[in-house]
Amino acid sequence: MTSRTAPRSFGLGLFLLAWTGCTTWSPSPAGIEDLLRDGSPSSVRLTTHDGLVVTARDPAIAGDSVTSTREGCNPVTLASGREMCFEGTETVAVAAIEDVQSVEVQRVSAARVLGVTVLTLGVLYSFALFQTFN
Repeated sequence: MTSRTAPRSFGLGLFLLAWTGCTTWSPSPAGIEDLLRDGSPSSVRLTTHDGLVVTARDPAIAGDSVTSTREGCNPVTLASGREMCFEGTETVAVAAIEDVQSVEVQRVSAARVLGVTVLTLGVLYSFALFQTFN
């Protein structure tokens, strides 16, 4: 890595690392049924009446339940009793609609994005300034 690409790589790495912390969960004023009817978000966080907190990816409503998709190994038991793992996507029920107490959606925080951007630019400027004196 040359001396010119090092600050860029460092800055890009810092920015990408911090960017993942710029999302936040915020309460949805709409109920789960209204939220999913108006447009399905990529994920929602549900809190049930008994305090269970569940994150549903690609949420949908099937019957009286909220469903989520799960990727990875989906174990299947064959007639012989042997289990096999099939890679793919599986839909699972995560909570009954009547048990959902609150719904939160993931949003990007503009204040955090601005803060991370200013911090990243400040670090890059300081690093570049330091390099010019050495």
